Amino acid sequence: MKKTLSFLNIEYGSISFSKILKSFFLSFIFSFSNSNKLEDKLRQIVKKKLKKNIYFLKNARSSLGFFLKSQGIKKNDEVILSSFTCLAVPYGILSCGAKPVYLDIDKRSLNFNLKNLKKKINNNVKAVVVQHTLGKSADIQNIKKFLKKKNILLIEDCALSIGSRYKNKILGTFGDASIFSMELSKTISSGWGGILLVNNKFLVEKVKKEYSFIKRENSFKSFLKHVQIFLSVICYNKSLYFFGKFFYSLFYKIKLFKPSSSPDEVKAKFNHNFFEKLGRFQIIFAIIQWNIFDQIILKCLNNYKKLNKCIKNLNIKTLPKANQNETLVSNRICFLVDNRKKFENFFNINGVAVGKWFDGPLSPNPRSKLFNYNKKEFKFAKDISKKIVNLPCNSSLSDFDCQHIIILLNKYFSKKNNVK
Repeated sequence: MKKTLSFLNIEYGSISFSKILKSFFLSFIFSFSNSNKLEDKLRQIVKKKLKKNIYFLKNARSSLGFFLKSQGIKKNDEVILSSFTCLAVPYGILSCGAKPVYLDIDKRSLNFNLKNLKKKINNNVKAVVVQHTLGKSADIQNIKKFLKKKNILLIEDCALSIGSRYKNKILGTFGDASIFSMELSKTISSGWGGILLVNNKFLVEKVKKEYSFIKRENSFKSFLKHVQIFLSVICYNKSLYFFGKFFYSLFYKIKLFKPSSSPDEVKAKFNHNFFEKLGRFQIIFAIIQWNIFDQIILKCLNNYKKLNKCIKNLNIKTLPKANQNETLVSNRICFLVDNRKKFENFFNINGVAVGKWFDGPLSPNPRSKLFNYNKKEFKFAKDISKKIVNLPCNSSLSDFDCQHIIILLNKYFSKKNNVK
């Protein structure tokens, strides 16, 4: 969980104070309910959108690693992924012993293309993770056709694209499997959590069998995570922010708050409970969020359109850009600036957090050779990562909040700050 200095916090996508209170209320109502039954209730709600075989783990990285492991991916096997992504993706690959292999991105789509993918294929490649970056669909149909001929698993990374569609088909339903994230900064959030969707009917039995063996996250740990979200929302309340920001920092210092990524992640170290089912309190919160899925997605779309119109009028190109046959859903709107530090300072001072997905370009930067990553090899990912910024357009933003951001954008760029 990344610490920022603003009350319009980019990290709190679909989370609000009222939803947190409702989740605590429901926790008392369901206090005697079996966690597996609660998970089944969540599964039925999510199936209305994804309609396949769905499994819930405590985060997306473990969802990815769990699927790879269930399909027999092991040491010396290679899994291809984007060079412009979160460290959690290769970390998930490493969890089953496989070797991550990266591809550079296209400058406009922020996704890798089929041409570059073909160059990396060899007998050791067992799976490809196709990331739909910031809501933008990758060239999924052509990649799918190619990998099917090669008998290589296709996994869609939809952590940043919940609700996005390609040719009116929801992303995550093209590949053999897909992963979704419900962590704090995502479009649909339960604070923590990952979803594994299995589309290939021939792979389901292996996944189902392995899933029956893994334990659920301890309920007390799950409760503490939920309390952290509750206190964080209070700290970032606009009325309480002046004092709240100090408590927020204090809670991290005394280790009452835990980061969403383990400090061992950058070192490629794993603990015994890496593979666990989604915790009880996160299930309850996820039920609340997925019940209003359409409402959340529509709000993100509308907020994105408002900010995009302003940015377009300022002659700035947003990244990535949707084509006519796709619906891009993102809770962040991105573009490039020449002086990122200056941009960050301006918006932070004026009460709006600035994100930097992905500033690594593998973010955060790994500290283990096991990640097999050298950012110098990926020119476009490296160049983009130096200048990319993103502003919130999540479902929690009101019309007034959007207008505040628009005023700041006009004010900042009226000073003729350079952009690319």
